[in-house]
Amino acid sequence: MTMGLTNKCWWALGALVLVACGHDWEAYDVVTDQPGSGGSAGTGATAGSGGDAGTGATGTGGAAGEAGAGGTAGTGGSPSPCEVACVGPNRGCIGSICVIDCSSDSDCPDKVVCPPGLPCQVRCGSFACAGGVDCSQSQSCDVSCDSTDACGGLIECGGLSCDVSCAGSHSCAGGVYSEATDDTSFSCSGSTSCEGKLTCASGNNCDLSCTGGNSCDGGWCCHASQCIGAGSYTPMMSRP
Repeated sequence: MTMGLTNKCWWALGALVLVACGHDWEAYDVVTDQPGSGGSAGTGATAGSGGDAGTGATGTGGAAGEAGAGGTAGTGGSPSPCEVACVGPNRGCIGSICVIDCSSDSDCPDKVVCPPGLPCQVRCGSFACAGGVDCSQSQSCDVSCDSTDACGGLIECGGLSCDVSCAGSHSCAGGVYSEATDDTSFSCSGSTSCEGKLTCASGNNCDLSCTGGNSCDGGWCCHASQCIGAGSYTPMMSRP
């Protein structure tokens, strides 16, 4: 009777022989007809990195243009008539007006003379303008004697208008003489001001205000077309 041995039987028989002969069973790699397990899945190759970006050649800028030439410096304007005529100590122009500033004490001891043909303003401080003010050739006259004993000498006016303020005590002691063709105004508000004679020799209007105590003691003489007086004064001659 033929004995058929299967693969499993042969495998078991071989194992018994190895044990019987004293061999280590686990040292042998026995191949069976059992299906083997598949190997581990392979990993794909690492993706390559791209090359460095190329750099283009740097271009050079064009040459700078030449700087423009500067303009020709302008020439100063011609001096005004006031700047030409109103020169000297204590003098300066405000617009077209020549201003003579004698406002410091005892300033301008000699006669103050305004330039011809210009409006003129004169400011006299205490005991200043002792020699008087000559504004007879000016376009207009504005004289302030608003400090003590200011304008000790005669004030002379011409031109279109004459405005004299005597607010300081004992101011305008030398009197005022006006030949202004339009308006003349005398204001004697200081105590004992206008001790000298006040005269309007001509013109359209002559106004006098004597509000200071004992002011206008020198009297008022008016030959203007219209004479208007206020306060206490002694009229010497007036035209109705």
